[in-house]
Amino acid sequence: MFRLLSWNVRGINDLRKRDVLKSFLRDWKCDLICLQETKLEDVPLSVIRSLWGHNSVGFVCLKAVGASGGIIVMWDKTTFSLVSSVQGEFSITCFLQTVEGGFNWAFTGVYGPHARIDKLRFWEELRSIKDSWSGPWCLGGDFNEVLYTQERSSGLCPMNTMQEFHDFINYSALVDLPLRGGDFTWSRSGGDAVFSRLDRVLVSVEWEETLFKRDCLGLSQITFLYL
Repeated sequence: MFRLLSWNVRGINDLRKRDVLKSFLRDWKCDLICLQETKLEDVPLSVIRSLWGHNSVGFVCLKAVGASGGIIVMWDKTTFSLVSSVQGEFSITCFLQTVEGGFNWAFTGVYGPHARIDKLRFWEELRSIKDSWSGPWCLGGDFNEVLYTQERSSGLCPMNTMQEFHDFINYSALVDLPLRGGDFTWSRSGGDAVFSRLDRVLVSVEWEETLFKRDCLGLSQITFLYL
């Protein structure tokens, strides 16, 4: 059994916030962790080991541009070994193998863009990953897009960008895993407060069959945290 965690940390430049993050990660004891919106232009190994809590950690990262974006994927090297990785503009993909059992799969951590023109490039980037990998695939993170109008408290959603998200999921034959413990993962406070579900995990049929139906490796737990 292994546990995956996806978390939009909204920046970890502040040392106090890193301390909070370290505390959570040590409590959850996950095998693979994907952090989005790190806002880190430089990601030294010393920071990764500090966050993880011990030296048995592998990682890949998509560095932030200025104070925007950034993705870190970390994993326990006693659970997974890295075969290869591919860095995109809005995502980073790790091709992994379990140390026990030799299960090969791909994980893609995403931090979706806001602008429409960038969203189109984002979907094409993910489609190219789908076209190049036919094995079990899990992708998760902050897509910066909703799938249904009820996933935004205001109900105001651009129908074209929402449809493009649906088109990508249908093209890739992905399963949208349900969110438990709440309806939303992002909020904007103030007089025009808005709540949205921007974070999710999508899995291929091969992933679902291998980990859930066949239960070859035990139940895989996928967990969202957000601040």
